Amino acid sequence: MNLLSLMTLLLFPLITSIVVGFLTHGEVATRRLSKILALGHLVYASLFLCFINPIDGTYQMVQEVLNDGKIWIDTLGISFSLAIDGISLVLILLTCFLTLLSIIASKNIIKHRHNFYYSMIFLLEFSVLGVFLAKDLFLFFLFWELELIPMYFLISLWGKGRARYSAQKYVLYTFAGSIFMLGAILAIYYSHFLHTGVLSMDMGELSSFNNYPSMLQFFCFLGFLIAFAVKLPIVPLHSWLPDAHVDAPTPISILLAGILLKLGGYGLIKINLFFFPSIFNFFSPILFWFALFNIIYAGLIAYAQSDLKKLVAYSSISNMGFVLVGLCSINSIGTTGAIMHMLSHGLVAASLFMIIEIIYSRTNTREIDKLGGLIEKLPSLYYLSIIFALCAIGIPGLVGFVGEVLCLYGAGISDAFFNIQLFTAIALIGLITSAVYMTTILKKIFCGIMIENYDEINPIKPYEWWVLIPLAILIVGIGICPNPLIQIFSIPIDSFFNM
Repeated sequence: MNLLSLMTLLLFPLITSIVVGFLTHGEVATRRLSKILALGHLVYASLFLCFINPIDGTYQMVQEVLNDGKIWIDTLGISFSLAIDGISLVLILLTCFLTLLSIIASKNIIKHRHNFYYSMIFLLEFSVLGVFLAKDLFLFFLFWELELIPMYFLISLWGKGRARYSAQKYVLYTFAGSIFMLGAILAIYYSHFLHTGVLSMDMGELSSFNNYPSMLQFFCFLGFLIAFAVKLPIVPLHSWLPDAHVDAPTPISILLAGILLKLGGYGLIKINLFFFPSIFNFFSPILFWFALFNIIYAGLIAYAQSDLKKLVAYSSISNMGFVLVGLCSINSIGTTGAIMHMLSHGLVAASLFMIIEIIYSRTNTREIDKLGGLIEKLPSLYYLSIIFALCAIGIPGLVGFVGEVLCLYGAGISDAFFNIQLFTAIALIGLITSAVYMTTILKKIFCGIMIENYDEINPIKPYEWWVLIPLAILIVGIGICPNPLIQIFSIPIDSFFNM
């Protein structure tokens, strides 16, 4: 265990960001160094799988840093405390993995300011890891806000279309939600001090305290919910997402859908559910209605889209509805399914955006009606697209099925509220909707007659294979054998519900 350090895991991308930012040896050297360091960070993060055994619901590794492990800001009870458990570990691995793939995918897409671009990617990774590792609520909020800086630059400087508008919209939506979260943090912080006489921002201590006034819990729950609903996103706080996806470069769309949406789900579990389980149970019927609206409304809007990126963006909103279904079940099976579905969506969304980029780079269009017959030029891409599309639909044997079935089964056996089984049956409409629009776009893009003459379409390049093949392997591998992954984060969840 001495070989592993949470501080090293956190600071590695920050140091890399600084090094890459000041590198002056050209585009190729910057990109190669970024790939090597991102791969090294992924390997280091993977070592935690070998040494950490998540056998209960507590943190398996806690590290107090700065000030010799004492309180960081003593007068306010704020500590620079990092911790990792099964839930945060799998999301950290997903973050490191998709960061590496996004760097690989950036070749031939990013044309200028390479140093600054890769530096911002690593700064984004640092801020996201900070959210997953923070054991102090002040740190959680600090890293939550820090993520806005690199994402704004990554969209506005390297995006297309209304890139600056989309970046500003993303920042404003997230910042507006963060105001409510800050109010909730200060409220429970002050209430805890009034009852105990101890100033503390420790998440474990605050979540285990049981004497918060009911009204305070109600409004704090809403404050956190609004912040996380923006990021998940939950309709009607979703309108920033399609704009950001359409205008962002594809590698950033991979990070946005694959990682940043998971911050909202992680917050709902770690704070809304673990801090206020009774309030979550009270709100579960209302949240389930929002989940159904996400699933059905966003699915229908996705079917109506003509732009491939916008279609995948709305399908992401629809998929996040299933995460909410799992959480509203208020049981270990549904919550396990919610985390599993976040992981599967991260892999599937990354693969779909990469497929779209490959098509766009060769045809110079993302309009579905302008595409057709591409199977003649890109047969291997067609077969890979079938795997990814079937995974998005939730076909058995692929990772997408595992998360969806656990979410729906957890809700189906739940007694969280009256008629939850009927609500679960309605949620099945989302599976039908996704099957319709996924099979439809496959048919329109790859089958039929080639609308335009794409005689000069190049085959898939090696760096594109390096993105697609690992995603395909994980999607099929985890789908066939999901239990080893589920065991990492399911036992902490079981322990929470057993309490």
